[in-house]
Amino acid sequence: MKKLLRIDSSYPIDKILPFCNHAINDPRPGAVNMNPIGWEENKASFLYLLYCEKRYNGDGNGYIIYVEDDQILCGGGFSVSDIDPHMTHLSSRSYTIPGAVLPRIHGQIHDLAIDISIEAGRYGAFDSANEYNKHFAEKYAAINDPKNHPGYFMEDGKHYAKPGVRIHPMVPAGPILLKGTKQWITYMIWNESHRESFLQTLENLKWSD
Repeated sequence: MKKLLRIDSSYPIDKILPFCNHAINDPRPGAVNMNPIGWEENKASFLYLLYCEKRYNGDGNGYIIYVEDDQILCGGGFSVSDIDPHMTHLSSRSYTIPGAVLPRIHGQIHDLAIDISIEAGRYGAFDSANEYNKHFAEKYAAINDPKNHPGYFMEDGKHYAKPGVRIHPMVPAGPILLKGTKQWITYMIWNESHRESFLQTLENLKWSD
């Protein structure tokens, strides 16, 4: 059975640990914060965010896992932004276990996170990337650019690359100072009345070397 499941701190740790254990010997840079060893003292750890900070609790927040045959293969979190309470920060502790290639599933995780954010009354959303994974942000912006999809259309306010495949047109920005580090973002605004305010926030956070 295959399914997407939204979880928070009420999810049993014994069910999420096998997913995190894949990160212990995973050399990819993004795996370091998924490593469960010493998570209770590591404030950057996914498990700390999930169970101690409870970042994924509450309306408009969550961590979405993809389960196939009772195994969690990938996941990604979303929560209210630290820099703007009207925005959702996407792709928090996004991770895929080694050997799995699931770009379309991550796309579906984004679809669900954005829909939940809209229902919660948020005005927009953004992804962030550090220097080491900046190229992923650039790639994501290109994948979600309507001009790169000959079959692009809109239906009920949603964007589609083709029937059944949604995209989310986003604007690149940065670098900015986010959570104390130099980061780049791609953002989307669905409540246009908030665009000017968010752009001012980005200007205030503009990185200065």
